[in-house]
Amino acid sequence: MRLSGYVEAETAQVGVAGGLVVSLGLLNGGDHELPLLNPFAMLQFQVRDHQGFPLRVPTRPPSLLVHRAGGESWAFEGPVPLIAVRKNGQAADPSVLDSRVVRIGAHEEYQASFEIDQFVEETSRFGTAHDQTASASAKISDGTYTVGCIATLIHAEQTQESRIMQADGIEIRFVPRS
Repeated sequence: MRLSGYVEAETAQVGVAGGLVVSLGLLNGGDHELPLLNPFAMLQFQVRDHQGFPLRVPTRPPSLLVHRAGGESWAFEGPVPLIAVRKNGQAADPSVLDSRVVRIGAHEEYQASFEIDQFVEETSRFGTAHDQTASASAKISDGTYTVGCIATLIHAEQTQESRIMQADGIEIRFVPRS
């Protein structure tokens, strides 16, 4: 598997979006098509605040791992909104990722951009008959964040050919659009 990947983001995102905009790119450096179980569907973002504390990004089981009735169509359903797709540097219809398998041709590049617009906060209620923990969504606020990601890359036809790519964090100064 001759695949390289990268994560990129503008380090100052002021008034341009409602959340942190981060892109994952994958480039097939080989001479043959590379069929991958949709790596964008299994992407995991890691976000830390300005003090280095981890923030919980919304999650859901990857669509690839959810059993569907026979004949039911497969669609990309990530926990973080997909806002743009590029193929070989050109804007592409996001539906190109509505596939269980993404086939990256020889020397082709795919890039998907996501908007992390909320975090999951835990709230605790103590002193009741049963202590409880619940979660609620919180909109992202202005501040400095460090964003990294983990991509799981699994060859669709030779599943023993798999890799996990972890990208170091990018520090982003964020101010939401008004």
